[in-house]
Amino acid sequence: MLDSQQIIEPFLLFCRKDSKFLDCFCSFYTLETPPQHWQFKLQTLYSFLLHYYDQEDFGFNSFRRTLFNSPINQHLSEQGYTISIAEPADHVDDNLYVLEHIEQP
Repeated sequence: MLDSQQIIEPFLLFCRKDSKFLDCFCSFYTLETPPQHWQFKLQTLYSFLLHYYDQEDFGFNSFRRTLFNSPINQHLSEQGYTISIAEPADHVDDNLYVLEHIEQP
C-alpha cells in the first residue's frame, strides 16, 4: 500500500526533472521525451505508481482515498506547481488531471 508521501514524491521528481524518474516515466508511458505537463486519469496514475514502486495491486479505492486525503497540492505549490482538472467528466475517476506550473503574476 502506498502512503501519501509515496504518492506525492513522483510529482515532485517530475517537477524537478529528475532524470532517473523521467526515464521510468517515459518508459512506462512509451514516450521518447518527457512532456512539459503530466496529464493523467486516476486509474493510469495508480498503475504507474504500482510500476514505479514495484508494488502489487492493493486496491484502487484505497489508493484514491489516500490520494484525496493527502496534502499533494500544498507540497506542489511550494515548488510552483499544482494539479488541476484539464477535462472534467461525470465521475471523478474519469476526469483528466494535469500537473502544471503555476503562472506567477
